[in-house]
Amino acid sequence: YCLSSAASQSIEDVAEAQDKEFATTTTTKKKNKEEEQHSNFSPCRYFQLYWSHDPKITTSLMERAAKNGYEACILTVDTWQLGWRPEDIDIGNYAFYYGPIGSEMGWTDKSFLEKLKKEDHVTDPFKENFNLPEIRQKWIDELWHGKSFDWSCLPGLISEWKSISGGKPFLIKGIQSVEDAIIAVRQFKVDGIVVSNHAGRQVDGAVASLDQLEEIVKEVGNETVVLFDSG
Repeated sequence: YCLSSAASQSIEDVAEAQDKEFATTTTTKKKNKEEEQHSNFSPCRYFQLYWSHDPKITTSLMERAAKNGYEACILTVDTWQLGWRPEDIDIGNYAFYYGPIGSEMGWTDKSFLEKLKKEDHVTDPFKENFNLPEIRQKWIDELWHGKSFDWSCLPGLISEWKSISGGKPFLIKGIQSVEDAIIAVRQFKVDGIVVSNHAGRQVDGAVASLDQLEEIVKEVGNETVVLFDSG
């Protein structure tokens, strides 16, 4: 599975829970051949990075992911700003901003907590203003900040992840055209791409991912890993 920067549980807690469950499963008596085959697999987890404009926070997230056994970094490139979602507005679906979930990754990140202390003069975020929406929103604003990156920024991020993780794979999620697939694979040498339109919730009138998949696979499928996210 893939854990996002906007997850409802921390990088560490999810890794610990998965490892614990895997250890428990593999020590129980195997009931049939299918279970025996399944037990030969080790736990696998990826980290889906929303790219903050604060390099310290980005580095911190990647370091935490690598330290806790996440096998790849998947950079999401289509959500540097939340799309206009009228249905969410109508029903007040803003759990990331106002609900009790979605900012846990920030509240467990040392770099983000240090930034809060410095910029907002919050001495101890776990005691001061922890449940106030305006403070919780700051983490989400780190992720969906409204400031796009361009291709020229990518080599530095890839290099940093490779250095931190010991060379583990780096993928890009949000590829929707053959042209972008070619750039990602041939120019920037990413280890894989994810064909996705973010469930059609980001760009008004976005083409369906499934409609784009065949041509993208024809062009670069023999050169890299191509994953598909139907949304």
